[in-house]
Amino acid sequence: MSAWTGIEIREERDKLEREVAALLGFMLFEYARLDMALGMALAWADGGRDLKSRSEQFAGANLYSKLAAFAKAAQAKFKRNPQIKEAFLGLIDDAHRAREFRNILVHGRWGFEATEQTAVCVTGLPTSVGQREIRYTISDLQGMLESVRSVRQRLHKLIADKWL
Repeated sequence: MSAWTGIEIREERDKLEREVAALLGFMLFEYARLDMALGMALAWADGGRDLKSRSEQFAGANLYSKLAAFAKAAQAKFKRNPQIKEAFLGLIDDAHRAREFRNILVHGRWGFEATEQTAVCVTGLPTSVGQREIRYTISDLQGMLESVRSVRQRLHKLIADKWL
C-alpha cells in the first residue's frame, strides 16, 4: 500500500466527517422520537383521564426521569403479568444504554482519523485524568443508530399492544 498524500488524507477526513455527522444527526432524530414517545406514553398512562396534568409533569422532564417514571408505571401496571413487565423493563434497560451513548455523543468532542477510518469521541477536560477517548467506525455508528431505532420501534409496539 502506498503512503497517503496530504490531499488524500484531507479529502478522506472530510468524507468521514460528513458520514459521521449524518449518522449522529439521524441518531439525534431517533432520540428525540424516543423521548417524545415516552412522554406521550406517560401522559396517557391513566387512559388520558389526567392528560393535562400529566402532560405538564413530563413536558420538561429529561429522558432519564421519563425512563424512571415509565419503569415505575410499568412495574405497577404489569405486576400480575411478569412476562409483559419484563418486556417493558428490558426495553427500559436498552433505552438507558442508548441514553448513555447519546450523552457521550452530544457532550464529546469529535475528531477523525482518516487513514484508520475512525471517528474519535473525547469526553472530559483535556487536563483531567477522567478524559476518555472512544473510537468508532462508520459500521459501529450505523449499528448504534439501528440499536436506538430498534428501541424506539419496540417501545411503539409495546405501547400499542400492551400500554394503551
